[in-house]
Amino acid sequence: MRYNLRQVQSFNSIRVSPDHTILVFDRRLLQASPAFRRWAKSFPFQFAVKAGEGLKSLNSFSTFTEKVHRVVGGRANREWTVVAVGGGSVGDFAGFFASVYKRGLKLIHIPSTWLSAIDSSHGGKTALNLMGAKNQIGTFYPAEQTILVRELLLAQPTARIEDGVGELAKAAILSGGTWGKGLMRPTTKQGEWLWRNLPQAIKVKMKIVSSDPFETKGARQVLNLGHTFGHVLEAVQGLSHGAAVGQGLLFAIDVSERAGRLNEYDGMAFRNWLAMLGIEQTADPVREQDARKALLHDKKRGSGEDLIFILIEKMGRVRRQSVAVERLISIGIETGWIC
Repeated sequence: MRYNLRQVQSFNSIRVSPDHTILVFDRRLLQASPAFRRWAKSFPFQFAVKAGEGLKSLNSFSTFTEKVHRVVGGRANREWTVVAVGGGSVGDFAGFFASVYKRGLKLIHIPSTWLSAIDSSHGGKTALNLMGAKNQIGTFYPAEQTILVRELLLAQPTARIEDGVGELAKAAILSGGTWGKGLMRPTTKQGEWLWRNLPQAIKVKMKIVSSDPFETKGARQVLNLGHTFGHVLEAVQGLSHGAAVGQGLLFAIDVSERAGRLNEYDGMAFRNWLAMLGIEQTADPVREQDARKALLHDKKRGSGEDLIFILIEKMGRVRRQSVAVERLISIGIETGWIC
């Protein structure tokens, strides 16, 4: 899979043709980022959206597409570009729009959150939700390029850094090697730390994606490490995705130990390493019935009531394995994740 990643210091370094661009962006950026606001002024065809899962509905998509078509329908052709500036929901939504409008326009992602910069803006997945279920409608549509803008990302609130750490830790576990094993979180300038580590984390993801771009071989499933129980915490407790993935990594260690893939010593070493990154078990226990409901709705279902769970064997090596939902609930009760 051909992929073009750029890191730039400011919006001034971005060269796109405003007159042939459909700019789709999180409307909060107009207040949150003066640098973006100044840059966006030159785009005659700009469309602000309200970020969040509500954006990714069929009704929102229909309203948005009709609005765009009224403005540019007679002008736009397949040489035009959709530039998506925002977090994961904006990237999913604008990416899907780019993949189907006029049978496909060029696409550029400019992620505005650490989480989207590390994860969702790479890999080519687009998505809308359907009947309350996430990401049921979508396409594989890789962006022509993803541009990471330092002045935009470093302007994020400090709390948003936590959203990036979970996905960064996941990439390190999948990677192993010198970078993964040596990843240590500093006590100061944590935004700069994330900025420096973005390219390597993205490289890990794209190496996996390129081996299975359309999810036909199963290889891409390893990117779900930490996500199985993480999605439970997102759905039930409203944790942000990145924080939930961090908690999900700890749950994966518990499952891996009980599946015989990690011994107690290695499991503790992983927990200590995650603690140094700021990831410790902090989530409140989930009620058993809520956990079961969320797990049974997991899109990574295997056969029957089994899930494809990603187990950790060591840094740089994980394993896909079918695990019964009831076994996961039993482990969760035993380890305090479920009550």
